[in-house]
Amino acid sequence: MRTLFLFVTTLSAMTLGPAATVVASSAVTAKIEKARETVLKGDRTGALKILKDALRELPRETSNPEIMQASKEIAEVFLTDKGQNQFSLAESFWLLRPKEAADLLVPLLKAEDGNLAVSRLGVRASLRALDCVKAETFQQQAELTFPSGSDVKLLRLQIQDCVNGTSASAPALKIPAEVDWLDLDSAIRQLHVKDSIRRKDLKAARSSLAAWETMTTPIGPATDDPELFYWKWRLSPEASRDRTAGRRYVRLCKEMTPRRRKNFAMHPELCLHTESVESDLKSSEKSGL
Repeated sequence: MRTLFLFVTTLSAMTLGPAATVVASSAVTAKIEKARETVLKGDRTGALKILKDALRELPRETSNPEIMQASKEIAEVFLTDKGQNQFSLAESFWLLRPKEAADLLVPLLKAEDGNLAVSRLGVRASLRALDCVKAETFQQQAELTFPSGSDVKLLRLQIQDCVNGTSASAPALKIPAEVDWLDLDSAIRQLHVKDSIRRKDLKAARSSLAAWETMTTPIGPATDDPELFYWKWRLSPEASRDRTAGRRYVRLCKEMTPRRRKNFAMHPELCLHTESVESDLKSSEKSGL
């Protein structure tokens, strides 16, 4: 994450540098520069509105990658070092103490003027703590700040999954096929599997799991994803669990480095079931199953 000082240099290079793939018109460049000046004054909402209006002024069905990139940069920049430090603290323990992490982030929604990184982590921490209501509070801010982001759209689906719980009568998740999920694809596959299990459609769940296992994303092959192996273990017959998948899940979770953990940060349940799977493995080994 960037502080405001580092952001100024980065954004200036981004909007004016020769490496840009699309040369912005002078009007667009002026809008981006105005947005940059506005966020420097601590007004993220105003800066994003300038860029939103700039997009609206373009010819119909025309997009501008520079405006979108500038919007994402502005949405995530930290306005204060204090906000950055508090966010980093919450990020350091959201896996083990998700409720505390979410509580730390609540005041930052206002102090950091709707920082997208804060909202995104707040949703993940709340979902891990099974607090769907608090997750919704963070999500509403994320959608105000950067509604077009695929990560924001994913969070909306994850909250719906949280609300549905284990209710077989809840409507099926509607995952939009037109969204380019890129490195979020494994999280989408997990939602497919979970939703199929909830609706007791085990055939669809196994089909989604098989597709998940064969895919490769920008962050690497699916076989590096511990959640894949958790669901392989979970979908195996209860009387004869897939111990190979269970062991792989436990091993990947125990060997998870901070860098690799960031690759799977959009899994709110990342390695959440390590202890229960390990306990089950030990019990089955003792009984000779």
